[in-house]
Amino acid sequence: MKFWLLVLFIMPTLLFGQSDNTGALSLGTQFYQNLNLPDNYQGFGVGLNLQIDIAKGIGLNTHCMLESNDLLNAGSIRRFQGGVGINYAPLFNKKLSPWVQVGFAYNNLTVSPISYLFSDNSQDRIEQYYLSLNTGIGGYYKVNENLKINLGFFFQPQNYSPHYVLETLEGQSVLMTSQSALDLPVDPLLYFNLGITYQIVKLW
Repeated sequence: MKFWLLVLFIMPTLLFGQSDNTGALSLGTQFYQNLNLPDNYQGFGVGLNLQIDIAKGIGLNTHCMLESNDLLNAGSIRRFQGGVGINYAPLFNKKLSPWVQVGFAYNNLTVSPISYLFSDNSQDRIEQYYLSLNTGIGGYYKVNENLKINLGFFFQPQNYSPHYVLETLEGQSVLMTSQSALDLPVDPLLYFNLGITYQIVKLW
């Protein structure tokens, strides 16, 4: 009798593992720093992400990010990014777990010289839109059942920029834009990411 009672309590754990967050909906805030910025860029990004855990260790998420970079006080480059992805954390029921993610991101890149920032002259502002692969790797620390601290790196191999020229005239930096809207490939994006995620509700 004792043997069968032991089997009754142990078998579910062996078959299904520890309790998991399947059905959990989580909201997070993120800090992004591009590690592959050109020398004349200075800035960072912030964002939000929403994730639902669809199975043990597997989550579907969507994110948005706004990155702003100053161009030597001659203007600015702003990137809005929105994307979807799927991630996997093999040690989902542990305090510490690595994770990997793959997905796609929509990018809207806007270059605005000082003349636009002060005069709102739309002819001076140029934009670029494109879709890219977005992959990530990192890990998280589970503070408690609801709160996680995430750290990782995101890589975007496709990266384009509107055509602009940054020159120094009489000791001052001047940003000049072109309406040719050329697709100029630049260095791939590599972001360091730090954030917190909070489970707000269990859907099932």
